[in-house]
Amino acid sequence: MKITKPGLFVVLLLALFAAPVLAGDMILQKNGKWFPNPIPEGTEPTIEDLQKSTITIVDEDYDNIWYKFEGVASRQKLETAKVRRIVHGEIPERYREAVAAMENFDFPTALAAFDEIAKNKRVYTKNWVRMYALYNIGKIYQEGKGEWANAVAAWDRLEAEFKKSKFLPEALVKKGLAYLNMQQEDKARAAFGQLERLPGLPEAEKMEAKYWLIKINLIKGQTTGNAALVNQALGEFQRLLQEVEGKADLEEVAILARLGIGDCMLALEKYDEALSFFQKIAGSSEDPDVLAGAFNGLGLCHFKREEWKDALMAFLRTVVLYDTNPEQTAMALFYAGKSYTLAKGDEWKERARSLFNECIAKYGTSAWAKRSREEGLPATR
Repeated sequence: MKITKPGLFVVLLLALFAAPVLAGDMILQKNGKWFPNPIPEGTEPTIEDLQKSTITIVDEDYDNIWYKFEGVASRQKLETAKVRRIVHGEIPERYREAVAAMENFDFPTALAAFDEIAKNKRVYTKNWVRMYALYNIGKIYQEGKGEWANAVAAWDRLEAEFKKSKFLPEALVKKGLAYLNMQQEDKARAAFGQLERLPGLPEAEKMEAKYWLIKINLIKGQTTGNAALVNQALGEFQRLLQEVEGKADLEEVAILARLGIGDCMLALEKYDEALSFFQKIAGSSEDPDVLAGAFNGLGLCHFKREEWKDALMAFLRTVVLYDTNPEQTAMALFYAGKSYTLAKGDEWKERARSLFNECIAKYGTSAWAKRSREEGLPATR
């Protein structure tokens, strides 16, 4: 799988500054204030701001950001949960090169550079540089190439080398998703279970782990045709929604729970209820990931009711407007192609073939690419 649209890949530590001399680091806190130098809210630090900074970040884990004041040997800490973002004043040139290659989707060059950084502790003495390099290796394999086994290996490597990495919760989510893509549900359950048990994990991430554990039961119920499992998942999603609804810091989990409820209604063939549910989600969110899930849900409702053109329009919205999640986009491409094949006319079948081929080209290791191959549409003459 290759990403073909710019902006889909979030690059960490994007080099915004021209390598200032003796520059320090700055931390944007969740309260909107910059540390240690206060600058106006909503503005970005300049090179001069970074040069005036008196702190250097030496390490980051999922509990704390560790830093030193200029001329002071002892380390200080700030809770990771209170930090929104970090700007590093001095970024190694090799890291900048790796980021540039990743931005240009030159994944072989980026992977080689990040791996070199991750291995070389003598040159890259700050832990955060090597930790970010390993994180980006995992992101490339997972989101850039769709190589799930390599992604799992990268997340395992990150955890082994940085046991309390600030990326550990995210890495466990991504590892669980990679296992789901490989249809290894037991291993996915283990990854999400490990996430749920992490000590000191913020409530939002703990609840997200809970969501994925319910989702695995739903997937199992869907694939085996076990209505009892689907009903169990529906009840668990409803209870999860009750638990998180109305809490500002848990709104993302509430949205996931709503999507899960809609998916259960679909699996139980309650298409009218599911359609109404997904329409409410689509009308109340601006998050492209959420919208991709909502419009795919709407597409599936129409598809199950054999409303091919309505299904097609919903799936194409995901492909064209909300192409931010590889799994959702791959599913949308397959079902858009399938909707074309079930509609009348040779021209539509030709368009279906184009969508199946795009799914195969971009997401060749996914289950949706496999299903696209199985369609086996003969070429028109």
